[in-house]
Amino acid sequence: MPIEQPRTIWTPAATPRAVLLLGHGAGSPMTTPFLGAFATAIAELGVSVLRFDFPYMEAGRKAPDRAPVLVEATRRAFNLAVARADGRPVLAGGRSMGGRIASMATAGGMPAFMNKWLRKDQDRAAGAGISGRRPGGRGGSDERYEQANRGGGNE
Repeated sequence: MPIEQPRTIWTPAATPRAVLLLGHGAGSPMTTPFLGAFATAIAELGVSVLRFDFPYMEAGRKAPDRAPVLVEATRRAFNLAVARADGRPVLAGGRSMGGRIASMATAGGMPAFMNKWLRKDQDRAAGAGISGRRPGGRGGSDERYEQANRGGGNE
């Protein structure tokens, strides 16, 4: 089954400096309130965001496709982000599985930081993951979470 262009949502920054390609986690689509709020917050910082759904999510299946299909879908979405970036840097990442797949696509040669002003040998990539959970997972310490959000660490 050929991989089509992914379904996307564009969240533009008022004065964009870059574009972030953002993949969703395994159990939820790109339309989750968490990813929507994240995209809005990042756009307010000057980075436009292109969210996309993986093929299994578009097809209404619960189980993710195998990694090669997910990586190819990420590459296709990345190409869409590059086309919308108008020469600005393009970064790739995602929540949980989306970040992991962005990292895999990057390791396989996708330039998840693409900037037309860099020499070809300078294009480097980094897939980034984001989490919607507090540190420590279920029942994590509220005190540690609040301390992390205040910028404090565990000295």
